[in-house]
Amino acid sequence: MEFLKDDKDLKCINAALELERNRLVEFIQTLQKRLDNTNAQLVEQENKLIEQRKLNVRLEKDMEKIKLDLNNVKNRTGNNFFLIQNIK
Repeated sequence: MEFLKDDKDLKCINAALELERNRLVEFIQTLQKRLDNTNAQLVEQENKLIEQRKLNVRLEKDMEKIKLDLNNVKNRTGNNFFLIQNIK
């Protein structure tokens, strides 16, 4: 009779442990989904950052080119003005 009681206790404990195991598996799956979503967002943000850096480099190059062009125009205009002054 004692053996049957122990067997019932073990079955009850086993059932409780199985429920707890299932609950933990669901919790781990939820955490894994969150991690996957966060990683996807991270990759997306890193890609945006890379694109912004590329754009920044291109804009800086364009700005330097415009500065050089502006200096060239100023130099030519200044030289022409100096030549006109000498002709008069």
